Order: sequence, then structure tokens, then C-alpha cells
Amino acid sequence: MDKTWMQKNRRSKEYWDGLQKFLDYAFQNSSINGMILCPCKECKCGVCITRENAELHLKVYGFVKGYTHWAAHGEFVYSSAPKPTSYDISHGVRDELDDMHGLVHDAMGIPEQDYTRIDGTEYKSQLPNVEAEKFYNLIDNSNKELYSGCKRFSKLSFMIRLLHLKCLGKLSNKIFDMLLDLLKEAFPDAMDGLPKSYYEAEKLMKELGLGYDKYDACPNDCTLYWGVDARRKHCETCKESRWVKSENDPTGEGRKIPHKVLWHFPLKHRLQRLFMSSKIAGHMRWHAEGRTKDGNMRHPADSPSWQTFDFHHPEFSQDSRNVRLGLASDGFNPFKNMSSTHSTWPVILMPYNLPPWMCMKQSNFMLSLLIPGPFAPGNNIDIYLKPLIAELKELWDVGVNTYDASRKENFQLRAALLWTISDFPGYAILSGWSTKGKLACPVCHKYTSSQHLQNWGKYCYMGHRRYLEMNHPFRKDAKSFNGAVEYGKPPGRLMGSTILDELAGYSIKLGKTVSDNPELPFNWKKLSIFFDLPYWKDNMIRHNLDVMHIEKNISEIIVATLLNLEKTKDNKKSRLDLRAMGIRSELHPIEKGNGRSVLPPACFTMKKKEKEIFCKVLKGIKVPDGYAANISRCVKVKPPKISGLKSHDYHILMQQLLPIALRRTLSKAVRSPLIKLSRYFRKLCSKVLDPADLVHLEKEIGIILCQLERIFPPSFFNVMVHLAVHLVSEAKIGGPVHYRWMYPIESQHHKMVEEQNPCAGKHVIERIHCENFTDWFSDHVKQIQVADGVDISKDLKLLARGPNNVGRTYQKILVNGFRFHTRQLESQRKTQNSGVLVNATTSSFSSTKDNNPILSDLAYYGILTNILELNYTEGRTVTLFECDWISKGKRLKQDEDGFTLANFKNVKPHPEPYVIATQVSQVFYVEDPLAEGWSVVVATSPRNEFMMDPVCDIEMYLQSTITSTTQMDNENEDIRWVREDDGDEILH
Repeated sequence: MDKTWMQKNRRSKEYWDGLQKFLDYAFQNSSINGMILCPCKECKCGVCITRENAELHLKVYGFVKGYTHWAAHGEFVYSSAPKPTSYDISHGVRDELDDMHGLVHDAMGIPEQDYTRIDGTEYKSQLPNVEAEKFYNLIDNSNKELYSGCKRFSKLSFMIRLLHLKCLGKLSNKIFDMLLDLLKEAFPDAMDGLPKSYYEAEKLMKELGLGYDKYDACPNDCTLYWGVDARRKHCETCKESRWVKSENDPTGEGRKIPHKVLWHFPLKHRLQRLFMSSKIAGHMRWHAEGRTKDGNMRHPADSPSWQTFDFHHPEFSQDSRNVRLGLASDGFNPFKNMSSTHSTWPVILMPYNLPPWMCMKQSNFMLSLLIPGPFAPGNNIDIYLKPLIAELKELWDVGVNTYDASRKENFQLRAALLWTISDFPGYAILSGWSTKGKLACPVCHKYTSSQHLQNWGKYCYMGHRRYLEMNHPFRKDAKSFNGAVEYGKPPGRLMGSTILDELAGYSIKLGKTVSDNPELPFNWKKLSIFFDLPYWKDNMIRHNLDVMHIEKNISEIIVATLLNLEKTKDNKKSRLDLRAMGIRSELHPIEKGNGRSVLPPACFTMKKKEKEIFCKVLKGIKVPDGYAANISRCVKVKPPKISGLKSHDYHILMQQLLPIALRRTLSKAVRSPLIKLSRYFRKLCSKVLDPADLVHLEKEIGIILCQLERIFPPSFFNVMVHLAVHLVSEAKIGGPVHYRWMYPIESQHHKMVEEQNPCAGKHVIERIHCENFTDWFSDHVKQIQVADGVDISKDLKLLARGPNNVGRTYQKILVNGFRFHTRQLESQRKTQNSGVLVNATTSSFSSTKDNNPILSDLAYYGILTNILELNYTEGRTVTLFECDWISKGKRLKQDEDGFTLANFKNVKPHPEPYVIATQVSQVFYVEDPLAEGWSVVVATSPRNEFMMDPVCDIEMYLQSTITSTTQMDNENEDIRWVREDDGDEILH
């Protein structure tokens, strides 16, 4: 089909004729209830509208840039020819979600027949291999009306809805069977031919590819009764019976109730369904065809790890449809009872082929295994991973014959596992390297720098000076650190081939009762089962350090130590270790007799008033909806205490709130490294990573940790604090951290398009232009229409006419991904959604006599007071925000730590209070506890918005907001370990 008309002038006859052909084609192939997705520049295939409105939009706005392949309107490689269908019983009534016929086709992998090319010629698509009898039975059920004359449900759709309700309502199998009996008794005709029990309904789900397998397991985690062991009745390792014994059944073979059951959800069918669904198959090639390639890392496909994998396995990378997977596993308590120690371990896979806005969504996660409790499997998890590893080996060596619905062809689908994701204890379980003891760091491995603290009773992990440049002055500063000079170099990454060499010749048996395993070198406990995968040893990252848990633990340690809470790392034991190490004599305990001692206040020890200020800042914080939980409820001011924070709360605390809370407490020498650490995590968690920035960040974290070593005692540096030094090196290899952590994808910030006006001295003309433009524009449109006979679009006419005299006001609105509330609405709420920010090009004067102002970008901070909607008739509206604004002068300043502060106390109304809503981004204000009226400005980011590149109109992605602040440089500033301002002594 000729599409050159799409580039023609929208007023031309060629464009109008082509538009009619497009609308005919779109409504013939993709309409839903008489509507299609509108492909205009405004709607961007995101809104369903009628034909009349679609025609109007495409005449006024034109097609979205680059939309020459009508994928959203029925055009794949081939499009279905219009034909009558005997199974379409809804006649336009049934919802798109109840398209059971399409569901069966996707589940079984059978394309709909009689495809024709766009030009009308016939085309015979390839047929995938199918189980014909199952397929036709399912098709028959999807065609049959639930009862005679029912236009809403088919037999199949009704049963699926019932099963859906069972899951949502958590109905037991018995209750579900009773419900089916009741329905059959009340509606015998409708229930005829449907499953009579949940057991029969389960069979139906398996035919749709939603089944699972169950394998019995030894109670001591020695054996999985699977494969060659499937028929065994006893465990060969511990000799325990496969079945639960009882007095009436001493062998257990009567009832055959297993001790443990592993649930396995086959992976191959799940991967096939990704391509059998025409809506997803195209996205599975995004990493090769749609990815922005500008040198930055936005997706794992941009990372050296992905590219190195392609280099080692070129035959795998030749077909972009081959799937790259990540594996995540962690234990959880399914009973939501914290007093219970039950731990169930799900194993979840995520497909990295998909674009950023899809691959980390829960709807695209694939549950592969459900490992039973009540106890964590520990190192014996390899027993339960066997079915999955066998599948992955088959998917690598052979693949599976798969039908690609987007290309209408069969291909051999292969898959590979890139890495695992888990918390730190899970890291040990999956990798086989113990994360405890002298060599707890799995990245430093045998070169871990640690020291056992006699009084603390645990290891500390310092020695971060080896990550500095060789000529850095810290290396020779023995007094400020552990009393020794540092000449070491950072260890290299542990390669897979090295692990195989270290563990060659060792044979390990798994199981809780096994006690005769040989002692492995270093901290190894086993050779991970993942090395059964032929490509695993070549992966640059095999197991990821989880930024979420590391950040949470570091934040918790900092808060507890500063506030002297229960988990503080500064107590009598830690001070006694300073004495044992012969360092920092000023901080050694002072004995007072009767077993009592006094700890001199350290430089990081807060006074009571400082603790109250710290907690008061956090207690008074109000953040936008969805930004974070209500952190203030976990904070007490008197006595100062913080408890009950979740991982995401600590994430927000570390990256945004901790620097603000520290502003009015402690000396600059102490708070500066902590603020730098906050910025380090904020940069590390950016959605777009520049490799050059990561090199600088890698050097910076070494310096930050060394600065902290000069301040805090050795007990402060547990292995979680040490792991911060490795996070950026993993980001350099694996790409953005949010693909390799446990958090959901964070929201993105929408960049504003800023107009540039290079003309200086134009401010007077601009003022006159703004004052008279409305009248001029209205008169001009009328003149050119009458004099020149120009055909002016309806939108332009309505715009020139101006808005109606009567508008509407609102108290809240959702725009640009932000939720905004007016100041009046939020006054009684615990959240803050009225803070706004606009960057505008403004004329700047040096004085009142300056006649040559300079145009520059200026940030305007405001508080939303009203939301006004202007109506231009026929549904055309413009939303304006009325705000109190401040931009510069006495009401805006920057403190010594680089924070922006604003003062809205008794602010006067701005002469130009209105701004278009889409130009606004959101901020929130944190009250300064010591400076009345002043608040610290914190920028936020919208959720679920991705802006990939300015040249890409539809697929958009944007880096997280990083507050621009002045970098504090005090690396070599002398640290005084004891406070000189009469700090509070600690009595022990």
C-alpha cells in the first residue's frame, strides 16, 4: 500500500484521500466497539476514539512521527482479511478482555487462517505444531454461548471468570466445588458441559498452558524426586521415607502424603506465549530494533555484560528474539505473621528483551519455582533448582519450536540466564560463597580486607584506602586510620573459570544431615548448580549485589549510630576495641569505678537538642502522594527515636532526607562525607548511566568510605558498608541498578522544552507583545480568512476566538505523571502535593537603571493555590495553575551545603501567577527547624514515565532527578575525634 500521502500537506487532496483509506483499513482490522486507537501527535495511540474524531485529529494534528507501520491498526507483516466468523457471538457486546477465541489461538500457538497481504493478494502463513484435538475442543468451548441467547459469555469465558474470582476471593477448593454445584442446580442449561469440580477446571487451565508440575522432596533437602529419582521411595542420602509416616501407616505408602512438595511452572510454554501473543512478540525485539544507542546505559542491552555475552556466543545473538533472563529469589512469610518463622522461596524470572517500561513490571514476571518451607533451603537450594536448570540447558542447547505472531513464522527459540538477583544472604545461597566471617565479601573473595574485633566479637571490613590512587595522602596517614600505612591495590573481579579451578576435584553432597563433606578453600560452601549451564562461567556478572538492601542497611547503621539507638555501632565495646588497636586514645573509655565508665563524646555524637532537631525535620516532612510512605509516623521527637522504617523508606531517607536533616547538626567535617554518600547513592540509582560518570563515581566512593573511616569506629564498618564500594563497578558492567534490584521501577521525570531567545534588550517588545497578542491574533485570523480565502482549521478559529467567559476550578489534578493538590486541600492532609517548579527564560536586570537585561533560564518555585480550566468549546480545554511564586532575591538562597532554601512566609501575590499545567514539575518543601519560614526544596520525579530520547516520539524515557548542589571538598580536613563543644557524655 502506498503511504507517501502521509508526508503530504494535510490540506492537500492526496492527504485527505489517503486518510480515508487508512480509516477504512483501521476500522476494518482493529476497531473495538466502533473505535480505534488514535495515531495523531496528541493521542499517540493511547486513546480510543470514533471515526469522526479520528479524522478530525489526523487533519488537525497529523500522524505521530514515524508511524509508517500501522502496528496498532491491524498491520503486522500481514493483516487478517475481513471475513465473517461463526464464533463471534458478542456482535460487538463482549469486551476485548473476553476474546476467548484469540486467547485460545495465543495459548496453543495457532495463527488465524486466511491471511492476506495489505495489497489484497493471498498469503499462506506457516502452521506451528499443535495438539489438534485439544485445540478444537477449546475452540468449540470458546464458540458456544453460555446459554441460548447469551451475548456476554461463552462457556470458556464464564469458567475462566469463575476461576479468576476464586483466586481473588481466596476460595477453598471445597467452596468452589459447592459453588459449581449451586450454579448447576440453579442454571442446568448454562452449566451443561462445564467442569463439575475444581479438579476438572484445573485440567482446563493446563490445556491453556497455565499448568504446573509438583515434585516431592526429602524433608532434609537431600533429594528431589524428579528425573531419575522420580520413582524412589526413600532418600539415598539420609534414608528418610518419601512419605509422612503415621501409626496407622508406618511406611507412609498408604496415603502417600509427601513431606515437601516443589511447585514447578514450566518455562518453555511461558516463553512461547510471549511470542504467540501478537501484542508482545514485537516488543521482544525492542533491545535490537528500538533501543536508543548513544553510548549511555538505559537498559541491560547497553551494558558490557550483554555485549560480552554476544561476543562469546555470536550464534545466540544472531536472532534478536532469543531471550535473556534474570533470576530473582528471596524468602518470604506467606502467612503475614511476623512471629512465625515460616519461609517460602519463590524463584522468579524476568525477560530482559522487553523495553524498560515492560521488563520489570510484575505482569511480565514469570514464577518458575515455589520452594516449600517452613525453613529456608540454604545451600541445598540447588536440589530444588534442578528442573529449572534442566529447562535452561535445553533452551540453550536445543531451543523450542515457537510461533512468532508478529512475523507469522516458526523459529527455534533459545534462552539464556544473565544473572541472579537476591539479598546478601540469598547471594550466599545462590553463589555458594559464604557471606559471613573473615572473607565475607564475595567480590573481594580471598583478598577481603577484614579484622576481627575482640570486644565487639565480629569482623570489621575497612581497608578502603587501597581503592585510592597510589599517591593519595590518605595511604600514608596511619594515625587517622588503623595505625598502618596502606600500599595495597584493589582486587580484580572473580572470573567463572577461576571458580571452576578453585573447586576442581571437590565433590559436595547436599542435605541437612550431611556431615562428611570435604573442607572447601576460602569461603566456598559448594559449586553452584548454575555452572551446569555451559555459558555461565563466561558471564561477567553472575550474582548481583542488591542495592536496595545495602542502601537500607547503611542508612539504618547511620541513623542508629548518630541517634545512639539500640543498633548503634558506638558503645563501650567499640571503644574498648579502639584501645586494643592502639588508636584514637581521646575516645577510650574513662573508668569511674564501681564498674562504671564514661565514653567521651565523639565528633559524630549528637547532643540531645541536635537529636531532637534531626527527628523534628523528619517528623514534619510532608511528601507528594506516592513518593514515599508516611515516614513521620515512624519518628518520635521526645525521646528522639526512629523505628519501623521499611526498605523504601530508608531509600528515600538516604537519598533525599538525610542530608536535609543533617544540615543543622554536627560539624561540616562530619556531615560532609554523609551528604556525599547520599549523593553517591542518588547518582548510582539514576535511570541513565554515563560510563564516564561511573569512572568518576568509582573513585569518589573510595574517598567517601575513607573519610568515614576517619570519623566512625571500626565497628561501624560491617560488610554491608564495605559493599558500597563495589556497587558502581557492577553498574559499569551490568547497567542501571533498577534492573538488578528488588524494587519496582521508579518513576521518571519529564524534561521541559525550553525556548531559547538570544536577543538581549528585547524585553520592552516582549512586554508589549504579551499585552497585545490576544487581540492581534484574533484580528489576524479574521483578516487572512476574508482577504486571502485561506482555509483555516477549526482548532485555530476556536483558539483565536478565545475561551468562554465561564471556566471551572479544581482542587486536585493529575498531570505530567504528578498528582497536584491546592494548598487549601492539602492543609488537612499528611501529604504535600502543592509544591511546583517552572524553569523559564527570563530577563535579568543588574539594577533598576539597567537598560540591557540578559535573557537567562531561571527557576521559579511556587505553591499551587488554584487550578483553572479554560474551555474553548467542543471539548477543547487548557488547564492553568495559579500559584504564589518566588524566583530570586531575599526569599531564595543556597546554604553552605549546597541546598536550595525558599521562604514563602507572607509572600505577596505575583503579577503573573498563571502557568500552563503541562509546563510544571513537582517539588516539596521540608521545613528548616532553626530558620523560621525557610524550607529546603526537594525535587521529585513522576511515576511510570519513560523518555528514551528527544528524537523518539512514542518510546520515551528520562533519567531520575538529581538535585544540583555544590560539591563540598574537605577530603584532607583534620578530624577531631572528640567534640569540643561539651557534647553529651555516654555513661556505661
